[in-house]
Amino acid sequence: MLLDELESDPRLSVPQMGRWHERNRGHPRYALTLAEAIVSGSPRLELAGAWMLRRWLKEGGLPTAAAWAILIDGLDGVRSHLARLTLCQLWVEQPERMETAVEEVAAFLRRGLGDPKATVRVCSLNALWLLAQRHPEFRAGVSAALRRAKRDPEACVQARLRRMGVVPYPPRKKPAARSAAGRSE
Repeated sequence: MLLDELESDPRLSVPQMGRWHERNRGHPRYALTLAEAIVSGSPRLELAGAWMLRRWLKEGGLPTAAAWAILIDGLDGVRSHLARLTLCQLWVEQPERMETAVEEVAAFLRRGLGDPKATVRVCSLNALWLLAQRHPEFRAGVSAALRRAKRDPEACVQARLRRMGVVPYPPRKKPAARSAAGRSE
C-alpha cells in the first residue's frame, strides 16, 4: 500500500516527498491515498499528504469525490500544524476548492483562527476572507477576525494582512541626507 511506504520512511523531507509524488501521482488510488494520509492521525502522514495534495492540485490533479469526502469528513482530526497550514494555503491558492463543502471548510478555518501558531491563524483568516467574498454569510465573522488580527503582534500576521490588502504598507523611510562635512572631495 502506498501509505506504508510513506510511513516507513524515517525522515520526510521536501525532496523525498517530491520524489514520492513523482513516482506515485499516476496511481489510480493516489487521491484516496493522500486523503487517507491527511486524516490518518499521524502528524508525519498528515503533512506528507497535505503537501502532496497541494502540489498535485497545482499541477492540475483532480481528486475523486470519494477522496474529497474522506478529506472533508476528517478535517476535525488533523493534528499537525504544518498539515493545517498547508491545507489553508491550498484554499488560499485555489479558493474554488472550498465550494464543494463550504460549511465544513469554514468550520475548519474558524478553528484555525484560534491556533497557537500565528502562520496557521493568519492563513486560516486569509482563506476564510476569500470564502466570505463568495458567501456573504461569513462576512461579519471575518470582519471581527480581521479586527483581532490587526492587533496581533506577530510579523507574519501583519505581513499577510498587508498582502491581503486589508492594512496599508508602512511608509518608506527616506534615506538620511549626507552632511557636507561627511562628503569627500
